Amino acid sequence: MTQYLLHIHIGPMQAFIAAARRTRDLWFGSWLMSELSKAAAHGVAEQAGENSLIFPAATLDQLKPETELAVANKIVAIVTEPETVAKTAETAMRQRLNRLMEIALSEVKGALQTREIAEKQIADLPEFYWVAVPFSSPNEYKEARAKAESLLAARKNCRNFEQPTWGNHQPKSSLDGNRESVIPESAYRPLNESPEKRNEKIKLLYRNYHARNAERLSGVDLLKRLGKSSRQQSFPSTSHMAVMPIRSRLLEGSDEIKQAWRAYIDALTEVAGDLVLSEQVTEEPHPVFGRADGALLFESRLIEYFGNETPINVHQALREFYKKAGIDTVCPYYALLMGDGDSMGATINGLATAEAHRQFSQTLAGFAGQAGEIVARHQGAAVYTGGDDVLAILPLHTMLACADELTNAFRQMMQTKGYNKATFSAGIAICHHLEPLEDALELARKAEKEAKSVPGKNALAIIESKRSGADRMVKGKWVDLNWRLLDIADYYQRQQLPHGLAYQLREMAMRLGGETAVTNDETLHNVLKAEAERIVKRKEASSEAQALVIRMVHQLSKQYPMTQLVNELIIANTIAQAAEQSRETLGRPEPQEAAI
Repeated sequence: MTQYLLHIHIGPMQAFIAAARRTRDLWFGSWLMSELSKAAAHGVAEQAGENSLIFPAATLDQLKPETELAVANKIVAIVTEPETVAKTAETAMRQRLNRLMEIALSEVKGALQTREIAEKQIADLPEFYWVAVPFSSPNEYKEARAKAESLLAARKNCRNFEQPTWGNHQPKSSLDGNRESVIPESAYRPLNESPEKRNEKIKLLYRNYHARNAERLSGVDLLKRLGKSSRQQSFPSTSHMAVMPIRSRLLEGSDEIKQAWRAYIDALTEVAGDLVLSEQVTEEPHPVFGRADGALLFESRLIEYFGNETPINVHQALREFYKKAGIDTVCPYYALLMGDGDSMGATINGLATAEAHRQFSQTLAGFAGQAGEIVARHQGAAVYTGGDDVLAILPLHTMLACADELTNAFRQMMQTKGYNKATFSAGIAICHHLEPLEDALELARKAEKEAKSVPGKNALAIIESKRSGADRMVKGKWVDLNWRLLDIADYYQRQQLPHGLAYQLREMAMRLGGETAVTNDETLHNVLKAEAERIVKRKEASSEAQALVIRMVHQLSKQYPMTQLVNELIIANTIAQAAEQSRETLGRPEPQEAAI
């Protein structure tokens, strides 16, 4: 009987996941796509047998709904009846989508424009494409896989376009701008109403649809916002990640601090009980904060709910908590990490048999399981860990240690299984907690792309985007950049390096004509290095810290310009400030490991 190599693609992936205003939207969108892919893979395994699956290389039990296994949106299997198997897979996927839709829409407490429109929008969401290539012997697997990849790419480029059946004059979704909102316009505050009535409508909008003030949501958006997973009911916000240093610092909070927090929550519950209930995380209760999401520490987030200004008693209770806890300011920045394996396509292309591909899939699944645990150990939250892909939000003071452990885990697992050349690269975006999530994702993608541009890869890139000034970017090999940043940050944290050094070096370089002028003139370049060394030696810094920065100055070149050096100092200072707020020591690498 003829065998076929079946390739299935489920979409849309990146665009759908990225259409998010809250981290929960982002996480649930990612989890939803994994659940749909898992259901399709389960359908393949049921119809053709577990051993038919190449990617993911999983059992029927692992492919059941709500398991920890994350499945990418591509399925590869060897089957004898491809059309039947593909139809079974698509049916299984749509049944899973319908079940999740029923759960989400049952959570809507207010009226909808029509439920039928919401259901049609959700039903129209998934794209399901498949191709099959016949092959007669194991030796033809590599060629058949290459042909299937080519055919699948062509099929995806020939998408099915159909006229939407729900078109109306409703405002478009605030998340993706494509689908119409299904929340009646009567749910929003008219400008001619009194402030009291407008604020009441804002609260009802949140209570009934989990929508923020003036936020329009389609049926697909409601699926993200109100959908549920039995394993995880909530997901920490960007604000929660930003306040992680404070949470770490207050693990031993006094009774007086706990009472101040309780008083604040009581005051907030009186006027916004539903907000307190909804802003919860599923992690272990904190000794002071319980399960409250860190968003409740920011008055700017409360205004999103109240729509005008925070009630005076809530404002005073929050200020009193700050005072009792000794909090002057809360760091408003967090890290978004995006990474994956280097040259995975080339590695897969080198696999000659289906069994070799299956073993590689199992290795990737093993890393994905480890990645989630690594992120959690560093106080972060994994949005997605599947195959070689990792997307996670992290606090600033743990992001470098987490990134380092991820790359080491990937390399060690790959080498243990014989994939000796496999490496891991990552991009990290440092963003304000109120920055639109879509913009933060774009910045993380840009950082990952910069890491992938480093020759030989195995690299890290970081882009710091502050609300004032231009973005700052650094990139380099892991052992060069990651450890050096930790080393510099440790000197900052121990007050052994002045905080203004980076800006003085930058100003001096600008006086010499800027980067282009210095790079193109050897004399100016030598003057730059000599002047930079003079500035460093005049600073009140420890001899070790001075020696490190001077070594960095001596390395200045086209490949390592002054902009990179200055940005490393500035970004390391940001990390040090977060570590100082947490009262945790970053620690320094061993001398032989610290690069430059």
